[in-house]
Amino acid sequence: MTVCIAALAADSKTIVCIADKALSYGDQIQWDADSSKITTLDNNKSLILMAGSEGPTNRLLRKLNPLTKEWSGNRIELMQLLEQKFKEAMEEEQEIILLRPQMMTRSEYLNAISGNEINRYMEELARQMREFIFDSALLMCGFDTDNQPYIILLDHPGRAIDCSNTGFSAIGTGAEKATSCLLFNEYARSHGVARSLYDCYDAKIFAEMAPGVGYEWEMRLITAAGAVPLHDQAKPLLDQVWVKYCRSPFEKRKKGDAPNPPKDWELKLRRFVKASLDRCDPTDVKSN
Repeated sequence: MTVCIAALAADSKTIVCIADKALSYGDQIQWDADSSKITTLDNNKSLILMAGSEGPTNRLLRKLNPLTKEWSGNRIELMQLLEQKFKEAMEEEQEIILLRPQMMTRSEYLNAISGNEINRYMEELARQMREFIFDSALLMCGFDTDNQPYIILLDHPGRAIDCSNTGFSAIGTGAEKATSCLLFNEYARSHGVARSLYDCYDAKIFAEMAPGVGYEWEMRLITAAGAVPLHDQAKPLLDQVWVKYCRSPFEKRKKGDAPNPPKDWELKLRRFVKASLDRCDPTDVKSN
């Protein structure tokens, strides 16, 4: 239960990635934590955004761990590898959860359901195997060997979808709400990084209406040079801008509300973005 969003910006020269930091256990326990749903791959040149249950997701990530050695940088090859690794992880999870408790291997199960007659016990097990859901979804984001950006969605039942033409994608319980918010905000890949990251931030807040989406969040930016975190000073500024421009005009300010943003908030946000991409202090960024 989560929301992760990835979107192209600056005419596809940058990918904006954001994810919440909530942890959920069943339907009754949820809390914001110091967790991360974004991990790096390929020497920090690519990012993986994660949604789903901890067990399946961890198993899938273990399968993807050696991907750097196996992947040449070709996008089609990457999608084929992702589908292969998802299939392997899903079959392992099926066997552990459904077959091992019955003291069966996959080959024994396949032999049992291949006969002319199948008893009711095996029919029920076959039904459970058919309806098994591998609760894990990933967004793989980065730049290929041609320095072209990609956003690849990988989810059950193991299908890899290239979302680069669409320009954005979202996963998790808040994905539908985040997507509708991006469309309502008239997202376009031609928008600058500052606007795109604000739109992604707005979509993440809108997704908080979905169960399991947390308040705390993290954001990364990816260029052909690699992935970098958003500068910490940008986070409170985004809060201030959102409170001023996205809250109902009928809502009165409360004591704990963020203050109004400075008049030059847009310039400051662009400076924080430049500082993030250049990996420097915002004071070292010269104004245009």
